Amino acid sequence: MTTDPVEFARTPGQIALWSGVLVGPAAWIAHQQIGYGLAAWVCATGHRSVLYLLTLACLALVLAAAALAWRNGRRSEEGKPGEADDLSRARFMSKLGLLSSLLFGLVIIAQAVPLILLFPCTE
Repeated sequence: MTTDPVEFARTPGQIALWSGVLVGPAAWIAHQQIGYGLAAWVCATGHRSVLYLLTLACLALVLAAAALAWRNGRRSEEGKPGEADDLSRARFMSKLGLLSSLLFGLVIIAQAVPLILLFPCTE
């Protein structure tokens, strides 16, 4: 099965490409902002598991974005190199999405390490 170069020029193909690129950074921003907003509540109630669940949910979003970028990359590789501008753009965006998802996944893990090792409410 060969990929139609026009597939990535249509709106669903563009949404898939942009989702692979932007969901990772959006998940990191959500993790940081929601975690900051929940910090006072966690200190008041002692429910640290909410922060762990937030981290797992954001990592799941990043993994989904990486899988989407991987799928887009596999589908864009089915065409011939240099065949169409849409396929070369799709190859670039899928690689960018995969790398940004991996990077922001590592950033989310790095933000989770202090939550695991330190209690955020100690003074």
